[in-house]
Amino acid sequence: MPTDAFDENSLPILKAAHATLSTTEFTLTELEQNLRQLCDQLQIKPGQLFSPIRLAVTGSKSSPGLFETLEVIGQASVLRRIKRILDTAQI
Repeated sequence: MPTDAFDENSLPILKAAHATLSTTEFTLTELEQNLRQLCDQLQIKPGQLFSPIRLAVTGSKSSPGLFETLEVIGQASVLRRIKRILDTAQI
């Protein structure tokens, strides 16, 4: 996934998402609760958080439900995929 698919605002958001997801139990309830809480902390709309996560994890701007997708892919793979984007962008 080329990092130019991400705008300058989405990379810091992905960094915050990576930190949150690294301490989140990967169940539907916990994923949704923690990511929505992160939206509140960052004072952004859910789409501003969910879209970059979806793109980093699936390589697509659309997918089945984000929380379900994250749960199925699993914590290790999700974190690795987000980290790859962050490392490539040198954030």
